[in-house]
Amino acid sequence: MENREGLLLELDEFNRKKESDQEIPQNLENLIEYVAKTGTYIFPWSKVNKLFIEKTKKVINNLSLSSVSQNASPNARDASDIDQLKLRIIERFESFNNAPFTIQRVSELLLKPENNYTQQEKYLRGLEKCLMVVTTVDPNGNKILVENDNEIRNEIEDSSVKAPSTPILKEADTSTNNVDMANDQTREEEEEETNEQVIQKIAEEMTEAVNIQLNGEAKSLEINVQITEQISMQTINQKIIVEQSCVESIDEQKNENIEETIMVTTEQEN
Repeated sequence: MENREGLLLELDEFNRKKESDQEIPQNLENLIEYVAKTGTYIFPWSKVNKLFIEKTKKVINNLSLSSVSQNASPNARDASDIDQLKLRIIERFESFNNAPFTIQRVSELLLKPENNYTQQEKYLRGLEKCLMVVTTVDPNGNKILVENDNEIRNEIEDSSVKAPSTPILKEADTSTNNVDMANDQTREEEEEETNEQVIQKIAEEMTEAVNIQLNGEAKSLEINVQITEQISMQTINQKIIVEQSCVESIDEQKNENIEETIMVTTEQEN
């Protein structure tokens, strides 16, 4: 990410301001988008936690999602439960000493609440679920510690106690739930398909590399065989030439011996 020094100065200025409803500068909004894309938050958590807390407050207090199910009437209890849910989300965010390992997914939900949810309560519970984790990460996305497990377990139990009992779903509400479940299932299938494609690509690359190596070795072996055959042929040819020379020399010697014998015999007769 470019101009980190300037971004750090903006973070320091943002953290110095005391007002609770201050505007978030565009560069800091871009930082949240960067986290949503990469899962890394660059700076120490103490520098960026206020940014995420303020962004969360703005999002959950200004949701454009439907506040109630279709064909259902809002009531005071529902509103109170929603307020308690918002409060738990902020308190959970404030409790982290480092970013939760789900910070990338949290950033995605803060930037585009309407992408996967159609109802306010479902979105808030999805956001809360991302924060009810015990593992945290450093600015580079490496896991570094586990938060107090008992504390998280107690918060989860409190959350289940405070959560309202599930009303009888109307046909329209059931349809909305089915849409959300279908979206979740589609995302999971897409992730599984992507993983399978990556594995298949790696396997193909490894197979290609092995084939290239084997072809190289085979070609090298073929060249060695050809060279050996050439050397063998040269050696055989040399042997043949030597043998032929020996034979010719022997024949010449024999011929000379015969001529001498004939000459001696002729002289004796005379």
